[in-house]
Amino acid sequence: MFTSLSSLTFGAAATSVLLVILKAVIYFVIAYVAMRLVLKLIDKILSKTKLEDLVRNFVVTAAKAILWVIVILIVLSAIGVNTSSLLTILATCGVAVALALKDSLGNIAGGILVVTSKNSEIVKEKKSLGEELSNIVKYICDLADNASIKIKKLWLDKI
Repeated sequence: MFTSLSSLTFGAAATSVLLVILKAVIYFVIAYVAMRLVLKLIDKILSKTKLEDLVRNFVVTAAKAILWVIVILIVLSAIGVNTSSLLTILATCGVAVALALKDSLGNIAGGILVVTSKNSEIVKEKKSLGEELSNIVKYICDLADNASIKIKKLWLDKI
């Protein structure tokens, strides 16, 4: 049996590479578990609020994307990659996308505001008004049907 990695015949370079890979895997597992815990915490907190499911899912998905980027940066930093240039590139891409899609992002933000605002009473009033209008239209149609039946009876009686 081998007592340590250094007693293997790989050499010093292969041993250091294996140690870096092992370190990256350990960091990834720890960061992944932490990410899952944070996502569960966010989902639990948001499920206790009165937010719509659409907004809650959007926030959880956005948090998941951000946390994946953080996990990847942690693992890359653990294996010795300089992450400052990667962060600069990510920030620049984020600004470019935000400027390119500013109108669409504004519409998304407006949609989230509409969904989260307290418009449920207005919607209920609109539904009840719509039901009342529907009932009025049905009543008018029933009156028209009854009138046409009466007119047909009168017409047939004269013949």
